[in-house]
Parts: sequence; C-alpha cells; structure tokens
Amino acid sequence: MILTGLLLAASSILSGQSTPGDGSLGGIVINASDRRLPAVGAEVVLRVRVDGQLAVAAETTTDARGRFLFESLPVDADLLYLPGANRGGVHYPGKSVRLSPRQAHARVELLVHDAVAEPNPLVARRHEIVVRSEPGVLRVSETIRVDNPTTSSYVGRSAADGAEPVTLRLAVPSDFERITFDEEFFGRRFSLVGGRLVTGIPWTPGARELKFTYLLRNNRRHRLLERPLDLPCSQLHVRVLTDEPEAISCNLAPVPCE
Repeated sequence: MILTGLLLAASSILSGQSTPGDGSLGGIVINASDRRLPAVGAEVVLRVRVDGQLAVAAETTTDARGRFLFESLPVDADLLYLPGANRGGVHYPGKSVRLSPRQAHARVELLVHDAVAEPNPLVARRHEIVVRSEPGVLRVSETIRVDNPTTSSYVGRSAADGAEPVTLRLAVPSDFERITFDEEFFGRRFSLVGGRLVTGIPWTPGARELKFTYLLRNNRRHRLLERPLDLPCSQLHVRVLTDEPEAISCNLAPVPCE
C-alpha cells in the first residue's frame, strides 16, 4: 500500500522545519517467526524526531507482498525518521533513517515476530546480586540477563479481565525501599502489585539485561536476606561487600577468588 503525504499528527513538529518534498521511505516487513515470509497486512508506523521531539508522521499497512511506501516526505537532514511495524500488540522499531538531497529515497527491512501468551519461555542466563553493607541499610544491586530463546515474542496472559498481562515478576524482599532501574524504560514499565514488582513488557527473541538497585533497612546487627529466583537460572552469583566478612553466612557454595 502506498501512502502519500504526512499525517496531521506530525504537522506541529514539521511546521517551520521543512515542507513536503520528493523524499520516500519504503521497504518490506518480514515475519522472522515464519520462515522470513512477507508479513501481509502489517501495520507500519513512521515516526519523526526533530528538535528532540518524537511524533507519528504517517501510518500504513503492507500489501500482498509485505511491501510499504511512504512518499512526499520532506528531505531534510535535521529530520530523523524512525520506521517500525506492529504485530500481535508489539511494536518492532527499525533502523533510523535521514533523507538528504544525495539520498532522498531509502529502503528498509522491518522484522516482526509472532506473539505467544504461554508457556513462559524466559530464562535467566546470568543473575548477579551484590549486597553492600552501609550504616542502617543494605544496598542491593541486581543484574539479570533475561533471554527469550524462541523465535516468538512472549506477551503473557492476563490473570483477570481488563488487567495487563504479566510477563515477569521480581521476587525482591517486600520491605524494599527506593528501587531504581538503570534504564528509564524498565522503570516506567514495572509496577507494584500485591507487594511484588511486575511488568507486562513483551519480551522479543534474544537477551536483554535488566539492572536495578534497592535499599533494605538493617537496624539490627544481623539480617536474613531471602531472594527467590524469578526465572530458571543458568548462573547465579552473590557477593557481599562488608568490613565484617566473618559475620556473613550463605546457603550457596562459595567460589574461590582468583
């Protein structure tokens, strides 16, 4: 399907920056879960970033051969175009594109995946926990390398009608304070439900690293830290940084330091 011109949704950003021109951005959407066949009827969204703002510039759907084309785009090196495709409720961004007088026409390949609600395919390839003893608190930093080894995106299933599907629960101690995620994306997508941190983030194929830090009040001389694993785990490492190592005990086998 061919779409000519920009949607009015982006007119406030494009106004005064450039005028509709002879640029174009097109390509094909491929279903990477199904033998890399063309994705027919897939939704394609073109966003544009200018002056730090990002807005939808145009939308279309792919034709019978998985192709799409956006025409009459402004040719302006200050405009950054971000094409992406939707499938199964998941948005798959492609590579960013700039159009210039030398290269006013661009072609891209967008990959999408099928979505599955169950079973949960996620595994933790590595889970690292670092506990730092500070006056009155324990500062716990965790890094989990979450991997979806399948060719489909895991989107989870809702526990109740109208509720957001849950794809991952973090079993951090319920009395945690001031949890901070290294990436703002994860910080926005996790919420506290029933004393547990949960998210409905769709997990696309491949591995992503999840990092976060939280505080635990420690007003006594000793504190028991219990941390159930969130996913099947290949490697688990726990380190405790303290001035009193002889006071630490752990139910995990120690690993000699090199």
